[in-house]
Amino acid sequence: RRDCREQFQLEAEVTARLDHPGVVPVYGFGRTPDGRMCYAMRFIQGETLEARIAKVHNTDLTVARGELTSSLFSNSRSIEFRGLLNRLVTVCQTMAYAHNRGILHRDIKPTNVMMTTSGRLVLLDFGLVGDVQEKATPGTILGTPSYMPPEQAAGQIASPASDW
Repeated sequence: RRDCREQFQLEAEVTARLDHPGVVPVYGFGRTPDGRMCYAMRFIQGETLEARIAKVHNTDLTVARGELTSSLFSNSRSIEFRGLLNRLVTVCQTMAYAHNRGILHRDIKPTNVMMTTSGRLVLLDFGLVGDVQEKATPGTILGTPSYMPPEQAAGQIASPASDW
């Protein structure tokens, strides 16, 4: 297993190589004056996909002027949710781009996807990045348990199918 410094450097290098609108651009990599590794990337203004989903599914019903202004089954909420689902296709296209370059993310989850203020979805945090051809150390489990596929949770070799 890589040590943390090697993994951090790999994250920076891989993210910088992924020239795709669905990946946050990395501008530089280096060390701070006290020797810590760092990299600079574009600031993404917006909210996580997790926060956006929570807003869409907010079941608190508000009453203004005696009228129901929000409903779990409202047409506007349904349209917003369908629009969000349609945007998820762009995350799939981003992952297909990475997979075609031999890259596994290994930690796709709603907190690792940002929705920009213009509504575009951008994939973040390649901190557990791996190579499609990389042989996993048996029993090594990487990722967020509630989002990982069974083969990854079992410590088996991850594949592009594991990222979906």
